[in-house]
Amino acid sequence: MTIALISCSKEKKPYPCEARELYSASALFSLSYQYAMENADKVFILSAKYGLVSENKVIAPYDQTLNDMPRKQQLEWAHAVLTMLAHECSMEYDDFILLAGSHYCRDIQNHLPHCSLPLAGMRMGERMAFLKSQLHTKESARQPDSQWAQTNWVTSSSEVSLCVRLHALFQKLPRYTWEQIQLLPFDNGIYIVYEAGELYHGMDRIVRVGTHTSPNMLIRRLTDHFVRENHNGSIFRKNIGKAVLNAHHDPYLPVWTLDTSKPENYKYIDPIKNADTEQRVSDYMRGHLTFTAFPVPDKGQRLRLEEAIISTLNHTSDFGPGEKWPGKYSPETEICTSGLWLKQGLDAEGLTESEFALLQRLCGLTVTAEPERSHTPVQKAQSSLGKYEPLYRYLCTQSSDTVTLSFSELEKVLGFALPKSAGTYTMWWNPGGSHTQCQSWVQAGYKAVNVQQGILNKQMTFMKI
Repeated sequence: MTIALISCSKEKKPYPCEARELYSASALFSLSYQYAMENADKVFILSAKYGLVSENKVIAPYDQTLNDMPRKQQLEWAHAVLTMLAHECSMEYDDFILLAGSHYCRDIQNHLPHCSLPLAGMRMGERMAFLKSQLHTKESARQPDSQWAQTNWVTSSSEVSLCVRLHALFQKLPRYTWEQIQLLPFDNGIYIVYEAGELYHGMDRIVRVGTHTSPNMLIRRLTDHFVRENHNGSIFRKNIGKAVLNAHHDPYLPVWTLDTSKPENYKYIDPIKNADTEQRVSDYMRGHLTFTAFPVPDKGQRLRLEEAIISTLNHTSDFGPGEKWPGKYSPETEICTSGLWLKQGLDAEGLTESEFALLQRLCGLTVTAEPERSHTPVQKAQSSLGKYEPLYRYLCTQSSDTVTLSFSELEKVLGFALPKSAGTYTMWWNPGGSHTQCQSWVQAGYKAVNVQQGILNKQMTFMKI
């Protein structure tokens, strides 16, 4: 069974009536409701005042929004909604469509394994345009006339918006420069690269997606790209070097293209020219590229999500390079036309809605309706959680109801040693505490339990609230 959850709206009818009528004063709600009726078996409304409301329940108008609630009250609201939802359906097996803003989704979505957020990352106008296009094309979508239409990932309007949502999702992550690679708080993951001057829907455009096959090699891989000046160990460097040399009709291009780490190619190397080109590549990458990353512990998952993101970008009709993008000088057609500094994965199977929901959980974020327009590289994650944000992000990626970490594992996640008070005082772990460290697990939907025993055993267990 598929269940749609629609957030309430500020605009309401001025009299008590059925919920679907009460909120119909909002154009966005009306479109969301039509979309839900066509795509779901049951429809519920997420009301800031009443919690989970059936569409035909008569309720009175009110002036209350989840956005203005204190964090504790938001968590209590989410718990109440999930409790009511459990009586209406199977949260474990049913499919859910969340047509709601981030405040309404963030404490609910991680409890719904089969959940999609088709409006995530869109501004108000984009949400309405997306819903209108979906309602307009629904009938034709039921009768695809080709294999590509059946897979619904090359040309559909939902795929275009998925590309926007990917950009909006990654824009919310901490941004790093080449000098900050060692600040990454995890060893396994996927990195996303941006290039100065390249924009997409008002956001920094993604120009490369990458990962690693061997375990615990994320930082090493980024170091190969940005720090170690050896293009034989980095296809990213090699591709940028090709464009640099080709732009200047440099005769060294054929040599640069070779794998000069092989003994049979040593004779072609011009040490001075090679070093000069490596330096030019480094100067460009360090001066024009920034990156973000998110943790993906499982190798198979890393490789699948990497290719899915790449293919989704490549097969979105309005995604592509700017007029002055240096990659247009590349001798590789795939790079010139895709707008990405890579050739692998361009035609893989595109990202699915369930995989996008997984990305949101891995990133530890729910995209807000208004994506940030630009990013300044930061020393560490900039948020109210301060240096404890890596723990928040780690917990957001966990699907288990309980997570137990030794103190040494906690320190590895955080990137620094726990203070002495953490191993001495139970108040440091107080589940209701307002201190920054407490908020890192409270905001992720957890509380610390069995604290006294945990201190004695030098480990802590976090339980979902």
